[in-house]
Amino acid sequence: KPLLLRRSIHSNRALLFLLRCSLCRTGLYIALHPLQFSILKKQGDTPLLAVLALVVLLSSLRPAAPETGLFSRHRRRGWLCFLVVVLLALLVERRLPSFSGLVTELYGRNWMRSLGELHAVPLLSLTWFRWASCLVAALPLLIWLGRASYFAEAAKGRRFVLLLGLLGATFLLTLWQARWGYFFALVFVVALPFLLAPFPRRWLVWTVFVFSLWPMAREWDERLWPNESEQRRRVTERRERADLRELAQALRSDERHPLMAPWWLSPALVYWSGQPALAGSSHESLAGITDSARFYAADNWQKARVIVENRQVDFVLAYDADRVAEVSTQILGHPVPEHAVCYLLDHAPAMLPRFLVLAAQNPAGKIFRVANNR
Repeated sequence: KPLLLRRSIHSNRALLFLLRCSLCRTGLYIALHPLQFSILKKQGDTPLLAVLALVVLLSSLRPAAPETGLFSRHRRRGWLCFLVVVLLALLVERRLPSFSGLVTELYGRNWMRSLGELHAVPLLSLTWFRWASCLVAALPLLIWLGRASYFAEAAKGRRFVLLLGLLGATFLLTLWQARWGYFFALVFVVALPFLLAPFPRRWLVWTVFVFSLWPMAREWDERLWPNESEQRRRVTERRERADLRELAQALRSDERHPLMAPWWLSPALVYWSGQPALAGSSHESLAGITDSARFYAADNWQKARVIVENRQVDFVLAYDADRVAEVSTQILGHPVPEHAVCYLLDHAPAMLPRFLVLAAQNPAGKIFRVANNR
């Protein structure tokens, strides 16, 4: 066998152990967030728990010899490292997952549709080639041609069943949501040497492998050497980020002053300003995401002020009105009126009510201080 194939067999066990830990973490996450899973299930999506149960079952397959089992003596260090990682995570987070992340099922589904990583990856999409090379299209053929040699030995047969189960599970999960793509790519890389082992001509295997990387190389070429339009977009985005950071640094203070901002900008603003934000990028902050969308989509100042007072917000960010209106429409499920708060904040700051006072501004946006909110 080629040297690469021989070495990969010994490294597969450690990588597969990491995969098991990651998939077990995902199962624990779903168990601790039943509201989110119940929403996905009602949408008619793949029964994720059944798939994860299959993965755990396949990953627990082990040879008959006790020294190669999942909980054998030589694996104790790995389990100890796993427990240390879990304890460090709990120490850093210093909290348990919240069960009140989703306000209503309607807003939860609407918000999740706006996230690219939660979109499905079509079966015939070219994204598969950019993630896992052209060999992903030949995966069924590789499995079929090598099926006889895989079961020639008992150990190979068990390894084949394990890799095939992991490939199938991660592939189905990626069809469901794009965020599972890196799991599939990782399992595919681990399984590829094993799938190519039955082919004895090393030069042919390496030639096919190198040419199959063309889609990945092309995407890296576009990322490292973008065209003029992409370069202009990056420069504009970088300049906007710098301006937003300047606005956020104007909020730095030893006192606590909560901020109202669009949800996708809130994490960066929190990091730069040191102040808490109403919204965030996690499902656990969906209550704040919903109230933030309601504020920007409000058709009168009385509704907007009620939200600000109930949430005890001290500052409000005015951002690109068209984009804020588009995202608010996706979350709330109804169009944002032309005279909504987001448009008035962005285009008519001189016509705002007295409880909003301009505190800072630059080309990226404006910061308004909420007067008499405490």
